[in-house]
Amino acid sequence: MKESSYSKVEGILYGLPKLKVEIDNLRLDLEEIQEIVGIRGNSFNEKAGSVTHAFSSAVENEVIHRDEKIGEKVVALTSAISRKERELKKVENILATLTEEEYMLIEMKYFKRYTVNRICEILDISGDTFTKRRKKIIVKRLIPLFIRG
Repeated sequence: MKESSYSKVEGILYGLPKLKVEIDNLRLDLEEIQEIVGIRGNSFNEKAGSVTHAFSSAVENEVIHRDEKIGEKVVALTSAISRKERELKKVENILATLTEEEYMLIEMKYFKRYTVNRICEILDISGDTFTKRRKKIIVKRLIPLFIRG
């Protein structure tokens, strides 16, 4: 259980930069769809109250179906963005509980992916000290907040 929790927290930490990119890409996808909708503009409708002749064609049906699909895509993208933003906020809230020194170690190891030797050089510590600090941060500070239940 302890090892799987440790691995799970490490996976979350390693995945944080990717999560931010995913959110940005989803926002770009949503922006692109909204531009497509904006380019189409208003439909060429008759004035209110005028006589209309109801008819149905394959082209009209296809346009209506396409508009429905675009609406579904907008809803799906908006939902995915919200879900991922909540996930990101939870991780950021947890990381905000770390001291500056603890955060710096986590940032270098998991977000910037520095080698252990480079981190030890920057922090002026030994490899053993690095390993002990990282383990303490994850086990004592992060696992209780990330792993519930």
